[in-house]
Amino acid sequence: AKAFDMVMEAMRLPKKTEEEQRIREEKIEEATKHATLIPLDTLKLTLEVLEVSKPVVEHGNVNSISDAGVALTTLLSCAEGAYLNVLINLPGIKDEEFKEKTQKEAEEILERVRREVPELMERVKERMS
Repeated sequence: AKAFDMVMEAMRLPKKTEEEQRIREEKIEEATKHATLIPLDTLKLTLEVLEVSKPVVEHGNVNSISDAGVALTTLLSCAEGAYLNVLINLPGIKDEEFKEKTQKEAEEILERVRREVPELMERVKERMS
């Protein structure tokens, strides 16, 4: 919410003169990039959580293994939500290189999470039976 507030603040900047318009556009671009990087950072954190989940799934207490499954489900949901929040900001950015790099990175992370979470969920189910 704070990052979005920065975008809204930039949009409220004066725009009467060419100089004010230029400054306003720069501030909007800067704030929108910032607002995009926050969910990208969240998406990156899902990879860290994914990695620490693996030993829990394999070696965690079998009596609470369902909790690992719940955590994985939440992890996938978090990754999907963060990805959507990256995507919604991209059209407002003019820097094409930034947009392409950011979208590619977000897609790669989400693809990995989407691939590995179901594999880990299968292992959770195996350990529950």
